[in-house]
Amino acid sequence: WIDCVQDTREHQDNRSRALTNLADIGAEGVGSKGLTAILKIANKDHSLEVRKSAIRALTAFGPEAIGHAGVDLLVHLIEKDSDSLVRYMSMLALKGCKGMDSKGVKAVIRLGDTDDECVRCEVAQTLPTFGAEALGPTGLEALMKLADKDQDDSVRTHALGALADLGAEVIGEAGVQMIRHHAEQDIAYAPRMWSVRYLAQLGPEAIGEAGLDILIRAAEKDPAAEARIRVIKLLKASKIKNSKVVEALTRIAQKDDTSENREAALTYLAYVGAEAIGSGGIDAIAKIAQEDRDQGVRIKAL
Repeated sequence: WIDCVQDTREHQDNRSRALTNLADIGAEGVGSKGLTAILKIANKDHSLEVRKSAIRALTAFGPEAIGHAGVDLLVHLIEKDSDSLVRYMSMLALKGCKGMDSKGVKAVIRLGDTDDECVRCEVAQTLPTFGAEALGPTGLEALMKLADKDQDDSVRTHALGALADLGAEVIGEAGVQMIRHHAEQDIAYAPRMWSVRYLAQLGPEAIGEAGLDILIRAAEKDPAAEARIRVIKLLKASKIKNSKVVEALTRIAQKDDTSENREAALTYLAYVGAEAIGSGGIDAIAKIAQEDRDQGVRIKAL
């Protein structure tokens, strides 16, 4: 297969298939000779399709396996290659490259200066995989710009998620504030709803009272029942036991207009326990067990 991919007389389909087979074997299996051949083809070959197959093989191997030479080549392709798809594929191959140098980070950032929202989404998802230290102020600023200013809903959603994945300690109060802002004020449903989820992911200590208030309002007042139940379940999954949240979930268990949401609220209250609920909450649950119009909710309250 290595001989096949190097033989430029072979049809491009045969060479591409051989590269797919080498990708399946893995970097260790192809050895240094095979890796050197694949790197050479990815960089320069008369067949664009074969080059793309070589980059797919490098992607399958992963940045650690292809070493500094492979990473340097991919950065070079992002910066210099004339084909937009080659540049895009090269960036995907760099995902998870811990300790990326500033040159590579800047190359990926520049790739985001495109009209293609799919590419911008991938830039937002790729940058945090380099790690907070490698990302640095420049990478963080680029992510925050995508999260706050991009015109595409999906790009904002992915960039906001990337900030949440980096964590409050890395993104600072400015990043947390940005997620809080989009959770309440983004004009589009998807980034708004996902930002609520990202707040829960960051946790109560990081998001503060203002963030908790956003979560509570979403759980109680979002016009979409499916959105409300998502937040209720997130509060439980995130193990948030704040007293304001407990009070809000008690109200939801009593008043939400869907039985599924009332049951989800009761599940949360059972999780936090009697001590957190207090006597008032226990009385409210007892009343639900007797009076709720839905049998499933009454059983859940018991």
